[in-house]
Amino acid sequence: MKVSDIVKQVHEYLDEVDALNAASVLNGSAPVDERIMSIIPEVAVVFGEGISMPITNGMISEDGTTIMVVPEDGVVKMDIPANFGRLYELKMERWKRSVYDAIAHDTPQYRRQQNLVTRGGVVRPVVAIVPNGEGRQLELYSLPHGDARAGRVERAMYVPVPTIEDGDTEINVSADKVPALCYMIAVRVARSYGNEQAAALLSSTLSEQMAVTRII
Repeated sequence: MKVSDIVKQVHEYLDEVDALNAASVLNGSAPVDERIMSIIPEVAVVFGEGISMPITNGMISEDGTTIMVVPEDGVVKMDIPANFGRLYELKMERWKRSVYDAIAHDTPQYRRQQNLVTRGGVVRPVVAIVPNGEGRQLELYSLPHGDARAGRVERAMYVPVPTIEDGDTEINVSADKVPALCYMIAVRVARSYGNEQAAALLSSTLSEQMAVTRII
């Protein structure tokens, strides 16, 4: 969907609750369209579709499969692209299930990964996103060291943060998610102008949209 179409739809939602009345707009400094476009990338990550994730520190096998080296501690560290927005799906061959969300490094769940007893494994794997010297990377908990197939990547997908150049920029989001995306943007725009009443009304509709919108 084009950015210009998203901007138009957000305007429609804002107009429904009079979010951009004169008093509200005067409280802000950025033009409305500019403000909407500045919010789109962050919200697009929430609703965006996944694409194949390049893994620069993996090895490529003869059949084209990416293979990661599994160290003795079983924790694989996977480089991610600079425009990484969120994890969409990661599945290692030995894992019994895919992982769709990466935990943050400053959470109690991450601290549990430092314990051999409580950390994730092949049955219930865990992926964490952590800072490193050059940016961020994924830590995979965990994989069996010494298993020749443990480091094979079955699927690695992510949602990139879109770079918006102009109104013709395409945002990779499915049609069924567009209403929720636009309502979430509208809520943030209304709040940015200090119109909490309009933001509350929009939030109510957003909640209804989220209830029927499937996000992986």
